[in-house]
Amino acid sequence: MDQNFSITTSISPSHDAIAALYHQIGNSIRDMSNDRDFASALSRGAAELLDNAVRHGYHEDHKKNSVHLSLKTNEKHATIEVRNKIRPEDEANLDKLDDIIQKIRGYSSPLEAFRESVKEAKNSNTGDTCLGLVRLAYETGADLDFYMSADDEIAVSAVIQLTNTGKGK
Repeated sequence: MDQNFSITTSISPSHDAIAALYHQIGNSIRDMSNDRDFASALSRGAAELLDNAVRHGYHEDHKKNSVHLSLKTNEKHATIEVRNKIRPEDEANLDKLDDIIQKIRGYSSPLEAFRESVKEAKNSNTGDTCLGLVRLAYETGADLDFYMSADDEIAVSAVIQLTNTGKGK
């Protein structure tokens, strides 16, 4: 990519807001990079992390508990980070997220993790399959991670090496 860029915004925790932002991000990145595949990969990655934040976050007060997105690129990688409030009692969800990320890292490739997760999803009755995060790692080569801040906010990130999306060659 010839230019570095950064997008930082906050949205209300709703799927309508995610859909609108998805198209805005895709169009902005496509205009800056002239690369539809790159724009699509980053906007899909942002949408996946935002969707997880909306589904699993704490949003009783929509005005106070926004979901925050940061998307930054440089010549080597793109970083998507989503932050949102969670309740302290949601520690089990943090353990599950950690298990998912460790599971993805434990396979020899993101493709293998994706195939196994599809098999597991077929046999799951809960509907909570974690396929979105696994698909994000598979489709973009993203390295997923998360951390908790002192104010009960979780930040989930996806770091994508630009050579994985055809950039930087």
